[in-house]
Amino acid sequence: MGAQGLGDGAKLQHSGSLGTGGEGRLAIEGSLGWQNEGAPLLLAVRGSDVLVSDTRDLRAVASPDIEVRYAARRPLQVSGRVHVPSARMEATSRLPRSA
Repeated sequence: MGAQGLGDGAKLQHSGSLGTGGEGRLAIEGSLGWQNEGAPLLLAVRGSDVLVSDTRDLRAVASPDIEVRYAARRPLQVSGRVHVPSARMEATSRLPRSA
């Protein structure tokens, strides 16, 4: 895991990345501005072959490319794509016999 942040008095910029337990990496970049109400928070989340779940019931790998924006008095905006190259779900072991 690595992270770095820079500030200039009006905006804080942040970037970081981390391994996810699988072969993939997740990168997060963003900025937080407090002098401009237009778009004070912007986050970009990108990754390739990120292990998002590895449980007995679900194993899923995803490649996200999403952007999150938030400004005061405005709705949270999330846009982008999440590609799921592989997923396996094992739910039958928990279903009652009558199902």
